[in-house]
Amino acid sequence: MQRSHRSALDERLANAKIANGEHWAKRHRAAVEAPRGIEAPILAMARALADYADQYPDALDGAPRLGDDGVIGDDYWSGIARRVILLLNGPTGRLDAAAVDSAIRALATDCGVEME
Repeated sequence: MQRSHRSALDERLANAKIANGEHWAKRHRAAVEAPRGIEAPILAMARALADYADQYPDALDGAPRLGDDGVIGDDYWSGIARRVILLLNGPTGRLDAAAVDSAIRALATDCGVEME
C-alpha cells in the first residue's frame, strides 16, 4: 500500500533538516507537533494540499495522480501551493519557513505537479 501524501508531508515536516542549528530545529519540531498562533493555519494549509492530493484519485474514479490533470494539478492546485509558499515570507512562528517550503515542493513532486 502506498504511503499517503499527508503522512509523507508530516514526516518531512517533523524530520526536516534545519540549517540554523539544534535550537531552531527543536523550535520547528515543537511547532509541527503542537502548533500555536500563526503556525496552525500554515500547517493546516500545507496539510489541506496533501489531503486534497490523497482524495483526488477517488473523486475521479481512480485517476492515477493529481499531476495527470493539467488543469486541476498544474494550474489550480499548484497555484494554491505557490501562494502558501509565498505566505512563508510573512510570520511563521516557530516554523522554519525553508523546511515548510521544501516539504510543499516535495509534495508537489510526489503528486507529479509542476512547481515553476
